[in-house]
Amino acid sequence: MFESTALVLRALVILWVVDLVVSLKGFPSLRRLLVRVRPIALFSSRYTPAEIARLCEYSFIAYFRSIRCLQRAATLALTLRLYGYPASLIVGTRSFPFYSHSWVEVGGISLEVDQQLVESLRELDRC
Repeated sequence: MFESTALVLRALVILWVVDLVVSLKGFPSLRRLLVRVRPIALFSSRYTPAEIARLCEYSFIAYFRSIRCLQRAATLALTLRLYGYPASLIVGTRSFPFYSHSWVEVGGISLEVDQQLVESLRELDRC
């Protein structure tokens, strides 16, 4: 119980930082942050990446304003890295009709629920 609550609270703080960086400095600054933070296992956990993603959803729900997929994916990627998982944030797009989306992969495996969506997008950036 305590471990899952601590994970959700950490994700909430990370989401706040991500939201501030995106709002004040934009994507280039968020990308620099993601490039700097490497998987370090700062916190030990018995959770798998999929379980961490599920627990991060609680922080997304509890956040005081609506967020987009970029903030969600960046928060999840940073949280996973703090738990020692080599997570990558991917930004993809489709030109017609235009659509863009961000998601997280761990070891080449997408944590995105809608795999068909991910497969329909062209990768623009990975960090």
